[in-house]
Amino acid sequence: MGTVLQIIGGLVLIVIALIAIAAFAFWWKVRSILKQSGKLMEAMGGAIPKVQVDLNIIEQVPWKKNHIAQQSISDLMSLGFVGDGNFALDGMKCGYMSGFIHRDGDCVASVSELGDLGIWVDIVAATEEGQMLSASNREVKGDHKNPDYKTVVISDGAPAPKLYEDFREAFSKFGGTVRRYQAGDFKSFFEESYRRNAEWRYTHEDIRIADLVAMGEKNGFVVDPETQAFLEQKGMVNSDHLQAKLREAYFLETGVSAAEWSQIESKAFFITDTMYTDSVLDFLNDHDTVDFDEAKEAAQRMKDKRGTELFWALCSTLGVQEMYKTVYELKEPIPATLIVLNEDSERPD
Repeated sequence: MGTVLQIIGGLVLIVIALIAIAAFAFWWKVRSILKQSGKLMEAMGGAIPKVQVDLNIIEQVPWKKNHIAQQSISDLMSLGFVGDGNFALDGMKCGYMSGFIHRDGDCVASVSELGDLGIWVDIVAATEEGQMLSASNREVKGDHKNPDYKTVVISDGAPAPKLYEDFREAFSKFGGTVRRYQAGDFKSFFEESYRRNAEWRYTHEDIRIADLVAMGEKNGFVVDPETQAFLEQKGMVNSDHLQAKLREAYFLETGVSAAEWSQIESKAFFITDTMYTDSVLDFLNDHDTVDFDEAKEAAQRMKDKRGTELFWALCSTLGVQEMYKTVYELKEPIPATLIVLNEDSERPD
């Protein structure tokens, strides 16, 4: 149930993708006959986090650590929470949760289990204005960004009563008109929140497959070459999603026509300040303006740079800065620069 980390628990997309790696690696071994990429894409379309994820209602959750789950459920019920369904995450067979709504109707909670990562509790409140408060006792490693609309409270390993206490303390300072919930609301709230969170992450972060693979192996998940290749292919879908969002914003801001865009589309690319080296190098490589190995070597000496800064630094070092021009600067949904190949300039020898 990796999505709870995203939505109900307020954890990050990388953690979800990490578990997707584990689920996919196992699935790949069992279904090795599906080697053709077309069949794999069709069969595994939901294995990597996507913008829309559904909760499938189930009668009972097959908890691996049932005694821990039951203790968490008992704690939540003693705190005034009422059960609002058991669920399996669509496309993620190792992810389950039980949803709850507080008797006062001002917050929801979940008990979740994702593969071998254990069981944790999340408590969430939201406002009619779109702000969200999320408390979780699931440990979060590393520094992770959260959307501006989300306040996250992490109480590593705390029992549900202590987590609830921390949540209520933060809730007392939570402004806005508190959103109310009633029986049957948990499922739709989760799905709505996941979609919003995923949209934000896909338009605000550049997730490197190499990072996901490294995290997986660090946590004991061996990622074989075939699995990594599949993830890289899926990663391109996420990259395309970001480009589409930025392109849409550009159209709205400038009023550029489809005919005008078609003239530069094959030569254009949006670069954000958060893009990693891999994405920047891909742009340079796509237009065949530099020697890729030389560009990669130069990028290794610029590990302190990312995104737009890295792009222009590489262009300067490789002597191709005149081959690109800035066409437009976007501020929303995130700062991004529309850069276009300048075909009138001469290519370096």
